[in-house]
Amino acid sequence: MSDYTKMWSELGLDLKSHDALLSVLGGAYTDIFLSQKNRPEGMKYFDFVMSEVHGLRIKEIMDAKAQGRSGNSNSFCWQERLQTQQV
Repeated sequence: MSDYTKMWSELGLDLKSHDALLSVLGGAYTDIFLSQKNRPEGMKYFDFVMSEVHGLRIKEIMDAKAQGRSGNSNSFCWQERLQTQQV
């Protein structure tokens, strides 16, 4: 996974809490799903998406926004609403 710390900081995330969340989620996902025997090969793309759910997709949306484009930003809006509620 790439380092999205600068982006998360610019979005105003509590980096310490977010890192704790990612460490728990990553471990849980690995323990529950990636450890499955006979896991279908076709799940590799889904596993990649799950590994980047807090990073690559948000970066794509932010890049599109910076270029004046809009896109399907439902996941970003959901995270942004949560962040606003925590302020």
